[in-house]
Amino acid sequence: MDLAPLHWLWEAGVRVPEEVGFACLDLLPQHHGIVAGIDGRKDVRMRSAMGVLDGLLRHNERGPATVPLSTTVCGRWVPGPSVRAA
Repeated sequence: MDLAPLHWLWEAGVRVPEEVGFACLDLLPQHHGIVAGIDGRKDVRMRSAMGVLDGLLRHNERGPATVPLSTTVCGRWVPGPSVRAA
């Protein structure tokens, strides 16, 4: 995600975080320390997906799954200067 919405707020003269807080819902590693938000942990999701794919290939699974499975990787909150402390 780019930070265009944050820049729009600044251009409109909105003071972040004094007047409004700003948080990214899909915070990229390069934005840590710039804004607050949720790190979706893409690295963990990719490793998990590769593990599932590896298992399917090793067990010679083919076609659609008879019982679809899902994996949840919880994001983590990354504090930043775009929100005030509670």
